[in-house]
Amino acid sequence: MTLWTDDATLSESGRPTYVGKENIRCMSFEPFLDKYYIKIIPHGETKLEVSDNMAYLYWTMTSTISPKDGSSIKRWETQELDILKRQEDGSWKFYIVSLTFYPILRKDSINSE
Repeated sequence: MTLWTDDATLSESGRPTYVGKENIRCMSFEPFLDKYYIKIIPHGETKLEVSDNMAYLYWTMTSTISPKDGSSIKRWETQELDILKRQEDGSWKFYIVSLTFYPILRKDSINSE
């Protein structure tokens, strides 16, 4: 969680928005990763703009989730906008991460049990 500011926001289409590093930590993906293989392939143009102490990163990716039990694979496109904030020591941390999934990825669309 050292990559996130204390007041960070994580927003994903079809899911609740999490505000604050501790709330983002609570939605850990570790149990999810025990059951699924995830493959992320960036594609298209990646845009990065830096303005003073803020950086804006926009990119797209194709994500594939393969259940380790061999059941059906799920695939979707994702557009991501990351806003990073420069820290006093010169490093950068995520301040806002916004993900839009196509088709919309809902919490109940992937079996998390």
